[in-house]
Amino acid sequence: MNVLEASNEHQRIHRFRLLQTLGQGAQGVVYLAHDPQLDRHVAIKTLLLGADPDAGHADRLLATAKLASSLSHPNIVPVFEAGMHAGQPYVVFEYVEGMTLAALLKTEGALPMARAVVMMSQILAGIAHVHANGLLHGDIKPANILIGCNGIPRVADFGISRRARAAAGEIALAGTVQYMAPESLRDGFADYRSDVFSLGLVFHEMLTGTAVFEGRNEYAQIYRILNENIAAPSSLNPRIDRRIDAIVHKALQREPAQRYAHAGEMKDALDRFRVPVAGSERAELKEQSVHSTVEFLLRRMALKSDFPALSASFNRINQLTLQADEAALKSISDLVMRDFALTQKLLRLVNSAQFGARQITRVSQAITLLGVSKLRAVAIGMMLVNGARAGPNCPAVAAALTDAFVAAVMARNIGRVVGARDVEELFICGMFSRLGQLLTLYYLKDEHDAIQRRMADEALDAATASRAVLGLSFDRLGVEVAKHWNFPEPIVQSMQPLPQKALATAASDVERMWHCAAYADELCSAARRENPAERAQAFAAHLERFAVAIPVPAVQVRALIGYSVEAASKYVAASELKIAQTPLLDGLRDLAEAPLEAERTEAAVPGGGSKRDPAADGPATTGTARKSAPTPALANTLTQSLRALF
Repeated sequence: MNVLEASNEHQRIHRFRLLQTLGQGAQGVVYLAHDPQLDRHVAIKTLLLGADPDAGHADRLLATAKLASSLSHPNIVPVFEAGMHAGQPYVVFEYVEGMTLAALLKTEGALPMARAVVMMSQILAGIAHVHANGLLHGDIKPANILIGCNGIPRVADFGISRRARAAAGEIALAGTVQYMAPESLRDGFADYRSDVFSLGLVFHEMLTGTAVFEGRNEYAQIYRILNENIAAPSSLNPRIDRRIDAIVHKALQREPAQRYAHAGEMKDALDRFRVPVAGSERAELKEQSVHSTVEFLLRRMALKSDFPALSASFNRINQLTLQADEAALKSISDLVMRDFALTQKLLRLVNSAQFGARQITRVSQAITLLGVSKLRAVAIGMMLVNGARAGPNCPAVAAALTDAFVAAVMARNIGRVVGARDVEELFICGMFSRLGQLLTLYYLKDEHDAIQRRMADEALDAATASRAVLGLSFDRLGVEVAKHWNFPEPIVQSMQPLPQKALATAASDVERMWHCAAYADELCSAARRENPAERAQAFAAHLERFAVAIPVPAVQVRALIGYSVEAASKYVAASELKIAQTPLLDGLRDLAEAPLEAERTEAAVPGGGSKRDPAADGPATTGTARKSAPTPALANTLTQSLRALF
């Protein structure tokens, strides 16, 4: 069929006089037309069937368009009628003055979360009505969603909609490839859940401003739909709430059985986010605020290909390790295997002597051997190191990463000593305790140097100096990025500083994890003191501050420090990170070897050990000893910690 020229005012389709072309695609043309019978403007879509139209296909299209004409809903553009003209079918719709969602996204980019959530709920309401009447839409995409002048979205273009039962049994491709579900591309199968997949893609695009499956051509798009995992919206737009991530994630499951059963179910999930539950004071629809420095940092990380611009990988590993099912383990394997360096490091680790020199040749075997929690600790640690080799800041970053590994092992070991749960999580807590400083050093070098100058020239602490330069503290910067990476809430909590007061016993496992991570971080801060006398004084104050929350005697802490430094050095060496000695390592070794005066006095005075716990401490050290000897029980505990790590 030749495209009708709208410039010819006498050109008609049936009784409708064509006024102008509104749009043209692969399946047909949409015109603005005038209906003289009812004296109103309408939109008409002609559906192209090719040079030799299939009469049966045309009949099916007309039949389903007529079925769609029975639908009536505020979020649906109604179908007025359908028929044949010049051998081609056409469908007549209400003309909605406004713009398509596709045009809106092209003009404005990502929508504010609150607006996107409300608009998506309205779109879902329209499609839920379609599904409730036994129909599929079949071609849900931004170009088929009209935004009226009042801002209300209305789903249009039911030209290829069909009965759900018929669609489930047919072998046919219909719709726009970029927004089609995997089962439709793979098997020609479609049901309500296929529309749900398309809705998930549209919602993702509204939240991020970018189509999920862009590609050079349809073949590239098909490959991506069938094979690629979809990043959470928050990995591209840090303002998005992770509960919205979860809704999008379920809608976009590759297997239909894992999605929402129909649009109404997806709308219910979204509305539970929008509408306050009983007893709450307000609806949870406020978009998360993101500090301008955090936004700038995240954009720079996304553009830079080395080091922790691994946001998507961090985010994905955290999501998958929360699932612990067979599909998640396979996805983790796929994610690891995309990084050759990470793959070979992981296999080298599990085949090392610490694991019995096994012959593990597959990533899936390595994951099974490590377990999900340990995999997260090891993989994230290795990914951090894997990107820290290039660039002018390499020595400083390498030193900072070395310190991060030391803090990680110390947090994990102190957790084992006090019987904390989730010690694998504690490794990550310790590693990321100074994430804000590390990211600033790597990505915001000028700002990092300015912070260091202010600390030196004005005798400011790191928190005050970083707030003066960045507008927020190092701690808050690290926490915001960790949230963006979808780290579990206990880890995010543990990255925040503890109140500056003596601490009581932890009231929960999460609080105990926080205490252990902060203990390791603050112990490292004490060790960084340059003056030995000030370092010893800070160590004594540290022990007093945590005397109730983490009651570990000084002699055990010194032994723990020594073991942790040794273990972290092995971990860093296994990661092939070239390091020099750092002030932290020097300070920790000094603390491990030099007992406090109180300890020397206690050891020298008969009966002076009455306050110590013999079962925990073992034999007292003498006043002349340079290094506190750990008891067999403590040594066994810490040795097990090291073996568990490697």
